[in-house]
Amino acid sequence: MTAEPALRPVRSKRSEGEQTTREIAMKQITKFGTAAVFAISALAFGASTASAAIVCNRHGECWHVKRAYAYPATAGIVVHPNHWRWAPHERFVWREHVGRGYWRNGVWVSF
Repeated sequence: MTAEPALRPVRSKRSEGEQTTREIAMKQITKFGTAAVFAISALAFGASTASAAIVCNRHGECWHVKRAYAYPATAGIVVHPNHWRWAPHERFVWREHVGRGYWRNGVWVSF
């Protein structure tokens, strides 16, 4: 028995730098895929930075804020996620106000 020579695929000769249709299509798909990933990442980042929070003090006064500030420790402020809701047995009251500050005994304290 004689060993048969291994078959090798035949490649067409092309000049250096010449691309096949398949290579061009793969590069376009890669570019579009990368652009889509960046676009989705930017949207996700934008959505996360636009989130709000619910802030309550120890007296049960709650309000919405666009971002959580550094409140004074003596104010007894608790920051909750925007989807937070109090339980039926808890007693809170909504007090909305524009601007930076917090509620203290029914009075808005700006800072």
